[in-house]
Amino acid sequence: MRRRLNEGTPIPLHALTVGMLVHLKGTDFGCVWRITGFERDEHGEVWLRLQTPMTLKTSRARASRARYIRAQQPFARRF
Repeated sequence: MRRRLNEGTPIPLHALTVGMLVHLKGTDFGCVWRITGFERDEHGEVWLRLQTPMTLKTSRARASRARYIRAQQPFARRF
């Protein structure tokens, strides 16, 4: 099975921290976001408050879309 290069490695919810740099699934992986906070909606789903480090643009995205940036990606074992 072949993986797409822009999918990235998902970040477990317990590993997300304020100040962490992330990519978002389904967007251009050249764009890096910094987590500025967390929210829960009425259904209990966790959302991230995000900001770009350079332009300071803000956004909001589901925590399940967060992916490691390449520099922080944990070692992946190959079998």
